[in-house]
Order: sequence, then structure tokens, then C-alpha cells
Amino acid sequence: MTTVDIKETFQEFDQRIRYRLKSTDRGYAGDKPDPADWKDLIDEDDDFREEFQRIYNDDTVQEADDYTPEIGDDTYLNMEVALPSEDDGPTFAKITKRLRDANGIPIGVANDNSILHTRVYEAEYMDGRKASLAANVIATNMFAQIDDDGNRFVLLDSIVDHRTDGTELMLLLPLEMAEDGGR
Repeated sequence: MTTVDIKETFQEFDQRIRYRLKSTDRGYAGDKPDPADWKDLIDEDDDFREEFQRIYNDDTVQEADDYTPEIGDDTYLNMEVALPSEDDGPTFAKITKRLRDANGIPIGVANDNSILHTRVYEAEYMDGRKASLAANVIATNMFAQIDDDGNRFVLLDSIVDHRTDGTELMLLLPLEMAEDGGR
């Protein structure tokens, strides 16, 4: 089936539903219903009119795309990160909460791509200072993590000044050599 065929199938299905329900087509302007298309119900049904006006004209109802709501498993909360500092070595900070704007709406939108993730969090440093950090900054600098027991695990960039004479592996993994030199 082509895209045109699929569209025609759905249009035919919608027509049959409207015929069975004896209902006219109710239009939408963008993401909101167009009140002109609902005029017959608004004029005839007091309960419908009250509910429609309560929802359609309610300024406290936020648009769905304006922000990402709080979710229970926000991966950055309570995370400990190491941030670059002017001193020697990194400065550790704990992400304590997600920041909100003056209206109480959480700032930013989550995204699986950390570059596009625009949420803003509060970080509390070990010395008590607090700062706001964008999620992509946290993701960039996140190389320290604390487990449930308080143990800090830091990923290493490299190991410097290590040497071996090759016998350590031989002591740990004794292998039998075949007559042809294979193992």
C-alpha cells in the first residue's frame, strides 16, 4: 500500500465513524479545538459549555511542549560530578535539584542527546557553594559517581609510570604449551 492508499483508508474509516455516531466533523486550530466548530454543542449543552470553557480558557493549564515535567528517575539528581577548577585537580559537586523559573516551571527540556538537553540543575560544592549548571555541562564533566555506600568511583584518563617484566600474567594464568608451540 502506498501512502496515498493509507490516507484514503483512514479518511474512509473516519467518514464511517462520523456516519455511525451521527456527528459532524469537529475541527482543530493547531493543537486546540476551534470553538466555531463546537458551537452547536456549546449552545445546546450547558454542562459541555461549562467544561469546554473551563479547560479551553484556563490560563493555568500549561502547554505540553513548554517544559519537560519532573520524572522519578532523573539521572542527574544526587549525582556527584567532578568539575574543572582553578586549583589543582577537579572540584566535586553534588547535583541537588532541578531549577525552576519565577513561575515555578522547571527550566529546560530533556533530550536523549546530551547536547540538546537544556535542563538546568543546582550543584552544591563540597565547600557549601551553590551554582546552576546546564545538563550538557554536567554530562560533559560527569566522571565521578558515588554508590549507595558512599564509595567514590572515578574513571581514569590514563595510567602513568607503570612497568612490568611480563611474568605477572604468567603467574596468574598458567598455560600448557603444546608440542607445536601453541597453547
